[in-house]
Amino acid sequence: MDMARSRRNFLKKNGVAVAAVLGAGCTALGSDEDEGLVVGDIFFMNHHSDARKVRLAIDRNDNQIYDRTVHVPGGDRYLKTITARWSSEPAVFKLTYVGLSEEVESEIYERTLTAEDAVDGECTIPVIDLKAPGSQRQGRIAFGLMKPSQFRDHVGVSCPER
Repeated sequence: MDMARSRRNFLKKNGVAVAAVLGAGCTALGSDEDEGLVVGDIFFMNHHSDARKVRLAIDRNDNQIYDRTVHVPGGDRYLKTITARWSSEPAVFKLTYVGLSEEVESEIYERTLTAEDAVDGECTIPVIDLKAPGSQRQGRIAFGLMKPSQFRDHVGVSCPER
């Protein structure tokens, strides 16, 4: 399947307002603190030498708190692009993202984060990883969860302020 054509068809069918598409169809897992976790800064990793674009929507307890196109510089390193400005109270988070650059897969991804995804009692740092050509998952978008102490070489990793 031609990914560029697929992305154009998706955008054409659903209009220019990708935000509406990314925020639609949400199903609640509940907003009870027992089901949630604390999410800190959100990081991207771009293995390409040049910049890529990703559309990202974040829902916290079924309320959209972020919806933008993120420009991710190239360079094969972790790049903090979204600082946690939401509450430090545990919540259920849903991240919905899609690659908008030709070389990045255009499939829409959705990750719901609950208490089961919490990392060692610290806040949880989502990492969205844009794989480069030649890698095992070439052109795909990978997802991982880390804790702040795993970013020893990166200044400014943080959890939401209490």
